[in-house]
Amino acid sequence: MPGVGEGTKPIVGVYIRLPVSDVDRLRDKPDVLSKFDHRVSLADGRGLDLGRAWEALAVLIDGGVRLPERGPTLGELPLPDCDARAAWSYVDAVRVPVVAEALAAVCRQFAKLYGGDGEDTDPYMSDGRTAGYRGNRDYLLKKLELLAKHYGHAAVAGEAMVVRIGERL
Repeated sequence: MPGVGEGTKPIVGVYIRLPVSDVDRLRDKPDVLSKFDHRVSLADGRGLDLGRAWEALAVLIDGGVRLPERGPTLGELPLPDCDARAAWSYVDAVRVPVVAEALAAVCRQFAKLYGGDGEDTDPYMSDGRTAGYRGNRDYLLKKLELLAKHYGHAAVAGEAMVVRIGERL
């Protein structure tokens, strides 16, 4: 299982703001994508590494109760399958402003969406789960806010969002 055991690396989500022409080049020339180093984008501020939070956010935003195949958290359009360590996709620049607005709305409603009902919580477990639940909620909210801000910057700049889900390098 990825991310578990010795010698494996966690599967993380990296979001990279790129001009449309760069995304077209990555899509149309798989040899370019296979050499693309996302760490450069992380270093220069065009990239955002959500770590493993991408999965929980993808389920919440894109999938409901299971991990979806596509969506703003995972990318809506596939890029060539030429990287054995990661899946690459993107959100077209035309859709980025819509996604940015939707993510901002989810941020505003996150506590309610991620909330628990005290009446439905097992009374024997509630004390043990409360601190972890709130800590996880706060952690995911911070990651969601970073993602929404990142999409917002891309929307203002007219950029697409390239999504890399794969091993941390």
